[in-house]
Amino acid sequence: HCAGYFCEHPEFASQVEAAATASGERVWRLPLWETHRRQMRSRYADIVNSGAKRGAHPIQGAAFLSHFVPADLPWAHIDIAGVADDEGHDHFGTGPTGYGVRLVLELARAFGAASNGGSGRTTGRRTGRAASTPAKTSSKTSSRRRR
Repeated sequence: HCAGYFCEHPEFASQVEAAATASGERVWRLPLWETHRRQMRSRYADIVNSGAKRGAHPIQGAAFLSHFVPADLPWAHIDIAGVADDEGHDHFGTGPTGYGVRLVLELARAFGAASNGGSGRTTGRRTGRAASTPAKTSSKTSSRRRR
């Protein structure tokens, strides 16, 4: 199995490919050209979410997304439609494959390691309380809120 992906930022593309290698979920980089972006133009709106000819859906998905991402922000469109379901092979059973979950997890781990100086630690500083637990407030603050 191999998913096609689109990425216009070479450094980020290398990170996606490294995560793909580490996860065992292969990817194949495809081009996203200005021609593809122009195909998303609409007669009635700025752009359409699917081209009129309904062919080349992965390219259309990437071209559509490219209209919403700032040019200087690295991003990728990984098209999993062709690998999301399997009819049964030696490394997957029949049905949904979960393709991409391990790849994105590896990518997130790499980002976490990079943001923590390469330590591999991917979690933030622990505070000792659950994120949904509200912080204690003083009685002055509480009484002001009641007024």
